[in-house]
Amino acid sequence: VHASFTVSDEILIKTKELADKYGTIYAMHVEEGLIDVYHSIERYGLRPIERLEKIGFLSPRFVAIHVVQAIDDELRILKKYDVKIAHNMMSNMINGVGVPPVPKMLDMGLTVGIGNDGYIMDVFDNMRATYLVHKVYLRDPRVMTPLKVVEMATIDAARVLGVDDRLGSIEKGKDADITIIKPEITTTPVDERTIYGHLVNSFTGADVWGVISEGKWITRERKIVTLDVEKALEKVHKIVNRLWDRMLSMKEKYRVEYLKS
Repeated sequence: VHASFTVSDEILIKTKELADKYGTIYAMHVEEGLIDVYHSIERYGLRPIERLEKIGFLSPRFVAIHVVQAIDDELRILKKYDVKIAHNMMSNMINGVGVPPVPKMLDMGLTVGIGNDGYIMDVFDNMRATYLVHKVYLRDPRVMTPLKVVEMATIDAARVLGVDDRLGSIEKGKDADITIIKPEITTTPVDERTIYGHLVNSFTGADVWGVISEGKWITRERKIVTLDVEKALEKVHKIVNRLWDRMLSMKEKYRVEYLKS
């Protein structure tokens, strides 16, 4: 489901019924922009998260994406139902929707994982934005630590998706999912004192030497080994170009601002 301001109560209720039937997670953009809040109050007389509670949509398997505009009462509702939150700081900056109260969410005991939602797919970029923006926004260098940000990108993200029994940390009994990082140059030594700082502040996706998933190589020596990358990109670009053409051909009133330029 995309966003609460694009679907009816009936669709949301049916979505929850299907998620309950199959025991799966279900996700939706929640209060990314102010339009979500304005629409919900005007149409339903409630803020978005209040509306979702009223119709019985919330549960520990629900992933609320963004949650930028939520007020304290709504955060308490999310905590009540153990709702998980996907934080996409780079996407929020691109769309100029604001800064979500992530430090407050963490203090309340909510589970928050780092996501992307847009062009910025590099997890290191998204970690860095998460680490830095909240410090500047709150004018407090203590609100985010490198260790917590790494946890948000690994074990907490796995908890958000309901797969922390298999992924998110290197432990006995879990899948052997490992990322090997080998930077070409580091001006500061990489050791147990600096590793979390490097992960959040200096490393990029280009520093990833290899990825092992379930004990099998996915990338090795900085190259994907499981598929023909050129053929895959050619196919993907054709599909994406069709989608862009479709969006650009939409009626003016349905087109968002960045498609009008």
